[in-house]
Amino acid sequence: MQAVFQKLLQHKKWLLLLVVLAIAVRADMLQAEDQKQPAHRILVVKRGNIATVVAAKGIVVPVNTVNTPMAPGSGENSAPVVLLDAARIKMQIEAQISEFDIDKILVGQKVKFTADACPDQIYSGNVASISRKGHWRQHHIYYPVIIDMDEGKGSEGVLRPEMTARISIWVGERLNVLAVPLKAVKESRNQRYVQVLKDGQPHNITVTTGLANDASIEIIEGLQEGDRLILPQAKVRGQKKISGFIRQFFGSPGIE
Repeated sequence: MQAVFQKLLQHKKWLLLLVVLAIAVRADMLQAEDQKQPAHRILVVKRGNIATVVAAKGIVVPVNTVNTPMAPGSGENSAPVVLLDAARIKMQIEAQISEFDIDKILVGQKVKFTADACPDQIYSGNVASISRKGHWRQHHIYYPVIIDMDEGKGSEGVLRPEMTARISIWVGERLNVLAVPLKAVKESRNQRYVQVLKDGQPHNITVTTGLANDASIEIIEGLQEGDRLILPQAKVRGQKKISGFIRQFFGSPGIE
């Protein structure tokens, strides 16, 4: 029995040695792949549209309510019963806008929103009023903003009071402008610049930027349509690939 155990132990040692050698070979292969990958990619600058929005949450509220008469026998102190007919009463959205975004909001701005009850339906409207009095919530100040819904857009009879709405307020839009990925613009000594490929060599070009959102930024001066923009190429480093290879070989903890 002792001899069998020793053989099994020796067999496991050899197996472990083979695994280590396989990982080492794989590491060399992945390192070679990393070296072959280009450090950047080229994007031809074109014209397009760019928009920036403020996202927020809100609730559906009725513009007005109807107080029904008290039922016979009700006491004087009984609270009036309010009946809301979603098909007849006009609804609005009351959104809560943070102190960081409230200065971007203006009356009349276009709004798109969905309701959690019908997430596939997109409704439209516009900003009707902005409260100047904020309230404290979750460590920040929020300001109520009332949004009028566009009539005849399918919201009648569907949206009901207290439903949750997810809102996008269009606070800026530029049409037919030069827009590049946000990650392409760098900053040095209070100046913004991009890298452009000219005659096979990278050149730093100072740019003046305009409207921006989470993905793109408008270029007002510095670039022309057709310029070849250098973008940093995201790489998956070999170490991460090796870790994935090890997990694939041995399995992840807790997963069978």
